[in-house]
Amino acid sequence: MTELAHSRLGASSCSRWSACPGSVYLCATMPPRTSHYAAEGTAAHALAAHCLTFGYNAERFLGQFVLPTGGPGGAPGFSKKEAPGAYEVDEDMADAVQTYLDAVRKNCGPNDVLVIEKRFALPEYHSDFFGTNDACIYKPSEHALVIFDYKHGQGVPVEVERNMQLMYYALGAASVEDRPLATIELSLVQPRCPHKAGPVRSWSTTPLDLIDYSAEIIKTAKRTEVAGARHKTMDPQEWADAYLSAGDHCKFCDAAPVCPMLYKRALEIAGVEFGANSDEPILREPNTMTPDDLGRLLTHRNVLKTWVREVESYANEEAKAGRAPTGFKLVAGKKRRAFIDESTAIDLLKIYGLDEKDVFTEPELKSPAQIEKVVGRKNKDDIAYLIDSKPWGCLLVPESDPREPLSVGDASIDFAVEADS
Repeated sequence: MTELAHSRLGASSCSRWSACPGSVYLCATMPPRTSHYAAEGTAAHALAAHCLTFGYNAERFLGQFVLPTGGPGGAPGFSKKEAPGAYEVDEDMADAVQTYLDAVRKNCGPNDVLVIEKRFALPEYHSDFFGTNDACIYKPSEHALVIFDYKHGQGVPVEVERNMQLMYYALGAASVEDRPLATIELSLVQPRCPHKAGPVRSWSTTPLDLIDYSAEIIKTAKRTEVAGARHKTMDPQEWADAYLSAGDHCKFCDAAPVCPMLYKRALEIAGVEFGANSDEPILREPNTMTPDDLGRLLTHRNVLKTWVREVESYANEEAKAGRAPTGFKLVAGKKRRAFIDESTAIDLLKIYGLDEKDVFTEPELKSPAQIEKVVGRKNKDDIAYLIDSKPWGCLLVPESDPREPLSVGDASIDFAVEADS
């Protein structure tokens, strides 16, 4: 979903601030975050909206690059050449978007009204309630409203039944016009993440249930305001206990790296204790855990993973900005060898009688190590001048590490987490 502005109480974060009202205040203190996956999802949504608007299939744009807001008036832009911020429409994206297009078109009859990327606001409920519907269909003959939400992500399967985000979109769609409603169907399309119910999942509700939902989120919205107002007047731990909650919603929370409740919950799940005279954590050995202990730990392991990942990512960004955590520094990651000039390398390799299947791994040139196996050890030195080794990523390591630290300017290299040896 592409929105012109993001509400602090928006639909996409509804499951988070509903469960954790204090997160709204904490997120406001953090710099906004973005990711490759979020940007790719925005591009896929732009492609989907363009195809629905003009009646295209996604395969029409195979091999082209989509820039989500690169066209006139902020509309999607398409180009046959790569551009900064653009994403290529490959088969994976085209197939996923087509699944969404087919689901919407299948539900839209000749007399139905299809609305695409419709922006809405709900000031009668709260000044920060607004968003954009991916697509919705109104069926006059049935007095029915069908809400579609497209999920391009493949990491976390999303459930549709009483989905807080979809209910929020339904509330927005139902308030746009004064039209009779008997049923409301929520449809979630998530083609790249396996689910036992399939890529297209639907659940029906009623206008009365939607009214109950509106009362619920209004109450929660007021609780987020109370949490913000009381942050400076309450004891920090009492405030955290009253207004913060750790769970699956932490995965996409901007405040996850600094959240005291997520930290506390992670330690509780892991069974971490600290020595009386040491900051060194004491971790339980897995072979001392009961089946109940193991089951509880595995059930909530995502909380642990989320916290560790978010802390590492945030610490790296701080270090790249010149604010390295105490006792740590940035160093260059492991070097990866690559051909300096692929066309020159290909021309030289023909001397050895190699054809395309020998030197290419679809659709790219094979790595130096793979090519060395093909040309043989005795010819390895002949192609050495074609290869260079460059650092891949940067690592945040203790200051005792013997590697030379990077300067802040060098730290623009992508962050990499060093694997345990």
